[in-house]
Amino acid sequence: MKKRKNSLCLTLMAGILVFLCAASVLLAQEDYTRDEYQFRQKYKIANAFYEKGKENFLKGKDDKAEEELKKALETLPEHADASFFMAQIASKKGNFEEALEYITTAKENYKFIMKMKMNTEQQYMLQLQEQRQKAQEYILQLKEALSHTTDVQEQEQLRNSISKKESEISIIDGRLRKPVPEMKEAEAIPADYSYIHGNILFKMKKYEDAFKQYEETIRLNPSHGNAYNNLANLYYMAKQYQKSLDYLNMAEEHGATVNPKFREAVRKALAK
Repeated sequence: MKKRKNSLCLTLMAGILVFLCAASVLLAQEDYTRDEYQFRQKYKIANAFYEKGKENFLKGKDDKAEEELKKALETLPEHADASFFMAQIASKKGNFEEALEYITTAKENYKFIMKMKMNTEQQYMLQLQEQRQKAQEYILQLKEALSHTTDVQEQEQLRNSISKKESEISIIDGRLRKPVPEMKEAEAIPADYSYIHGNILFKMKKYEDAFKQYEETIRLNPSHGNAYNNLANLYYMAKQYQKSLDYLNMAEEHGATVNPKFREAVRKALAK
């Protein structure tokens, strides 16, 4: 019995050491650098501030939103989405130069932040797969130990340990079912980035530059009704009334609310 217990203890200790060492082994992998690990930690903290800021912004609480978004950018200056919302807040306050700087920074950082985010997400999935493998190996060791003991108390302890590890594997499997984003998804900046960029430039009376941003918005998202609507305004200002009407129609087709007075003004201009 004493030899069997010693064998059992050695088996369990070996399994525990293997399982506990998994995390340190993962961090030592060549494709999971210290910089990526640190980025992930910073992103997690910054994103918590960002989510609070976004929530307040959508509720119209701009001051509280600004406070949280600034914390996000202090933690991770490259957080593109935080800069995106800061651009909108600055624009609403009439600080157009500041807004332009924010939206420009957001667009410059978007691809970088997304590639880093996707890379760390992929590495996290590798971590989970490695942890799952180690947990399975540990379960096999526990079952092996279980097959070599007749002690009722030891059997109960081993069965409980197996059950706990199986529960851990179930949790890991749930996380592994989450789709892993592909790098190509980071290549296209969201259409709304260009749309907000266009709005800021429009307010700064840089109409030609605004026009280009709205066109880029539609290129990225052909169903962006508000971009069609704003282009209709620019065509009207350029006295290209037929194009203005065409874009108004496209704006409505894609769900934008068109000002009936503006539509009437376009029609009257065409009738002259």
